[in-house]
Amino acid sequence: MKGESLTKAFIIKNKDSKKINLKEYISKIKEFQHYPYFLVINSVIENCVRINIYPVTSNNLIKVTLFGPNLNNESISNLEFFHDFKIIHTSGLLLKDNELYYECYLDLKLKDEKSKVLKAFLNNNKTIFGKIKIEEICLK
Repeated sequence: MKGESLTKAFIIKNKDSKKINLKEYISKIKEFQHYPYFLVINSVIENCVRINIYPVTSNNLIKVTLFGPNLNNESISNLEFFHDFKIIHTSGLLLKDNELYYECYLDLKLKDEKSKVLKAFLNNNKTIFGKIKIEEICLK
């Protein structure tokens, strides 16, 4: 990547926004044709939309959201637990509406045996994290 930019950019007219072709970007993913699915994550913050596209082999995954006003050093250090799983994407820590949020998408299904370990950990740490939400993200 010597001499290249980290990002690419272009400007389009608002009326032409429907012409954005995701296939053009997906084709840039290394060996994209070997993956049967893509996880598409979008984040909307006031006047910005960010889209992340990840090639995946499964048609359903787990999304874990931790949030609350009391996230502290103990809860933050417990986030290392997620390193035992295959993390596809994480939001990092984000302050929104006076609450700290952490989201991660895991290459794991709710019916997988390893998801029991995840659920037990989250259940045992409810008081540390505040609010916990587990979602299964499925094929649309």
